[in-house]
Amino acid sequence: MDFLTEIASAHISQDHKDVSKEIKIEPGWTFAGFGFSLALSNLRKRLLNGEQVQLKAVGFSEFPTLGPQVVTVTFLTEVLTV
Repeated sequence: MDFLTEIASAHISQDHKDVSKEIKIEPGWTFAGFGFSLALSNLRKRLLNGEQVQLKAVGFSEFPTLGPQVVTVTFLTEVLTV
């Protein structure tokens, strides 16, 4: 994933094929791979304060579409008072 050019690419070894597609990202809120987990961990304090946070994740779908997909994931933590 090249976030500067907004192009996601993958290589399929068994087919010796490269797949690339331009995708729309939101800088600072769109992540791929382990970066998604790191971003979420940095938002822990906001979540514990009851704030709702949306991040976008980049991944590749399987056949028949085989291409990058961007999904929006919403996180919300309910704080229980005892």
